[in-house]
Amino acid sequence: MILKFAQLLFGGPVKNSLNGFEFTSYTKVEDIIEDLDFSTIVCVDGALVDRKGNEEILLALKKLRQAKYGYIIPVFFADSLNSLNLFVDGAEMSAEEMLRKGSRIYTNLKGINLGKNCEDPDLRLLTFFYSRGQSYRALPKLFPHTDAIYEYPEISLLLQSNLTIDLVSNASWELQSKEKENNGGSSLLKMLSLTSQGLIEKGKLIERIRLCPHCQSGYLNYIDRCTLCGSIDFEKRKMIHCFTCSHIAPQEEFKEGMRLACPKCNSILRHIGTDYDRPVESYLCNSCNERFIEPEVYAECLNCRKKSLPENLIVRQIYEYRLSEKGERAVKMGQIDFKIELFDEQQNMLMPYFCHISDWLLKMRQRYLDAEFSLIYLNIKGLKTIEENVGRECLVNIMQELAERIRSMVRFTDLTTNSSEDTFWILLPRTSAQGGDILAARLMELEKLIMIDEKSIARIECHSVQIPKEYVGKENATILFINQYEAARRE
Repeated sequence: MILKFAQLLFGGPVKNSLNGFEFTSYTKVEDIIEDLDFSTIVCVDGALVDRKGNEEILLALKKLRQAKYGYIIPVFFADSLNSLNLFVDGAEMSAEEMLRKGSRIYTNLKGINLGKNCEDPDLRLLTFFYSRGQSYRALPKLFPHTDAIYEYPEISLLLQSNLTIDLVSNASWELQSKEKENNGGSSLLKMLSLTSQGLIEKGKLIERIRLCPHCQSGYLNYIDRCTLCGSIDFEKRKMIHCFTCSHIAPQEEFKEGMRLACPKCNSILRHIGTDYDRPVESYLCNSCNERFIEPEVYAECLNCRKKSLPENLIVRQIYEYRLSEKGERAVKMGQIDFKIELFDEQQNMLMPYFCHISDWLLKMRQRYLDAEFSLIYLNIKGLKTIEENVGRECLVNIMQELAERIRSMVRFTDLTTNSSEDTFWILLPRTSAQGGDILAARLMELEKLIMIDEKSIARIECHSVQIPKEYVGKENATILFINQYEAARRE
């Protein structure tokens, strides 16, 4: 394959690092995109190192990467552009080095249907991983102005994100991302999504951050407060413990001129270890005079202004990522493996399959008198209150544990499903109405699991039910019954 250079020029001084090699110069990225093929190496030259210049270059890179065939093209900077170097394959390299690296990228892509892979957003991203070789790692970069705190610069260009340049100081430019999850999403969220599908794998753990459970922002202010009244007006004091009367108070209360004397029993304290000692330094609240060893700590989100205890914050691990074997196979095949999923992560059967099996049992019950079965309806009331008090992440964890407890209380042959976030249905084959009532009573005990505190109380409503005979023969009988039953319970 004969590779060719495309030189993208901006308004600054040109380094001419491609001298001695054949190349075509462009002043508009749109013109490069029109001439793109899978033998092009792009070299950006003449960049102006100022706010406007950086904005123009970032915009050009976004257009190039999001063009139909621009997602795997090797791109280099003739000069180092500081933060923007993170978005390209290299900077300040000789033409020979660019050619060698570009050649490796295209060699990796031999036999790959690049035209087909560019049609799927995830396949575009996976093909980019694949083209950069087995040693390639998507590395996170700290972006303090983003909600996610960390982003993956090269990956962000392949997404429909809204990266902009923001001035941090007169001397340096930093990148800022204002995108929201529903508008292209962050590269970090995309990495988490692809990892859950097994298409990429975690590498080295880079950082661990904590996010607000209510809005998932990383802008948190940790505040100490009095353990009794909650005031932030307190100070650390050196304490003295009188051995004679066991009185403990701040050191200044024991001072009498140049000596120490207990204000309670008037004993003169001469020798530490014999007359008195100094316990661990304590805090004294100036609002209520409460003394405590350690203050209570809570995190206030500077974005949504809600307060959370540290243990309720979302802990997110930040990794580097590499392409997995499954992801590599997807790139080579030109499609992401698809398999039919009958169960979700909590081993609850997906609703359509649950209803299909129930319909089959309903027909069996009509034909065979001993083929009885029961359904259990379990509804949790008050989830919205719990979410408002402890955050979405904590609520999800509670619901996952609840689903696991339910699965542990039923037989292997019983099936569970969710008709909504707050409603479970359980299918009990070969179970009478009486047997269903017994299990429903046991399930009511799970109410203790979702009682977080006095402000976060939820209630469980649980009933054993049987589908009436009039539903037999109707199309989609179970889903029809479930919808009508839930509607009646809500009235």
